[in-house]
Amino acid sequence: MSALNCVDMSRWGGELTAEEAAAMKAAGIATVIVASGPGGYGLMARQQAETTLAAGLRLEAYTYLEFESDPEWWVGEALSRLGGLPVARWWLDVEDTEHGRAWTPEQRIAYVQRALDAFAATGVFAHVYSGGWYWRPYMGDTDVFAHQGRRLWNAWYDGDPDVDGLPYGGWTAADVAIEQFEGTSLVCGQSVDKNWLYFTEEGEDMELRARVERLERLIGGNGVDDEDGKRLTGEEALAWMDGRGFSLLLGLANAQKATAGLSSSGGKHEHLATVEVKLH
Repeated sequence: MSALNCVDMSRWGGELTAEEAAAMKAAGIATVIVASGPGGYGLMARQQAETTLAAGLRLEAYTYLEFESDPEWWVGEALSRLGGLPVARWWLDVEDTEHGRAWTPEQRIAYVQRALDAFAATGVFAHVYSGGWYWRPYMGDTDVFAHQGRRLWNAWYDGDPDVDGLPYGGWTAADVAIEQFEGTSLVCGQSVDKNWLYFTEEGEDMELRARVERLERLIGGNGVDDEDGKRLTGEEALAWMDGRGFSLLLGLANAQKATAGLSSSGGKHEHLATVEVKLH
């Protein structure tokens, strides 16, 4: 069996038994991705998800998006099927060739955006599943979703868990969170697709926290000026910033601008840093 650490499954695999889930865990599979959605799409979602969690496996979920429906309703149904369960990451499966055949790429892009916005309305930042074979002709190779910071679950069936078929849609190999490298297969008694998971949102969050900690040390060492122009350093500097709810990244941006002799109002130099990250 090819190396894999992640599988996805749907209603076609039927019930996921406790024995199958335990065997997957013993085989080194750490993450299971279940299919959810309206009607038959989400028929086995909750049973498979609950068995996944009971076995101590990590849970992700996806919904296959049909065009010419109602994307808000579609996403709502997918979420409700798994309501209350700790889904670590949601994916929007974009590969429908049966519906919206006469649609332009612009129409599909707008429809996909509505679905992603429906996720966002519930506090979920969903990512995208697709393949270059689909994205280039059907989605016009748009890069709008990559620019939104959405990761890619890339489908490329070559039996090898390395990343292939990139770039497309503005995504590069570095943006691929999961590589689906083999279709319907029998693994530990369950019908699944084989995947290699490269990184999780939890891992990215840990990396961000580590970066912020390094930034805290940087600012604590170099110091900041308070309202009276007094230079504060170390813990005193951090306490002063924290007490005012200041963003450390925004503070660093202002320091960069001051060093460059620029106005703190920004102007044409947004590249220096304008994103604000709250630590509280």
